[in-house]
Amino acid sequence: MPDSISLLFPRAFAYIVDALVIYSIMTFIPPSSYIHSSSFVTRFAVGVLYFTVSEMIMAASIGKKLVGLKIVDDYGDDAGLFRLLFRNILKMIGISYYFFTYVPVLFFGRSLHDIIAHTDVEEEEYDDEYDDDD
Repeated sequence: MPDSISLLFPRAFAYIVDALVIYSIMTFIPPSSYIHSSSFVTRFAVGVLYFTVSEMIMAASIGKKLVGLKIVDDYGDDAGLFRLLFRNILKMIGISYYFFTYVPVLFFGRSLHDIIAHTDVEEEEYDDEYDDDD
């Protein structure tokens, strides 16, 4: 498993990209009496759905994909829908509390939501099958 602390800056950049994507999605939610794009519940739901769907499809959010990271379980396998959903609910709760979820990265090399959900962020491996240097 790679040193997760070395992934701190790529993860931070990925988070900024993802925040911009989520903000863009939220601009398309029309204000109504039930759903409003500025409400906490709406931001929470959009964040959980965005991260879970993108990580199910690509094993990474758009931001993580751009910097070559992916989400895996503790054994390096695909995390699966329920583990990703659990991870992202925990992540959005942690973000709501001033990035509390990211403090453990400094001490354990993993975020709190990754520790609890038994997931990790690692560098994506690329297939060298088409490498012309052989």
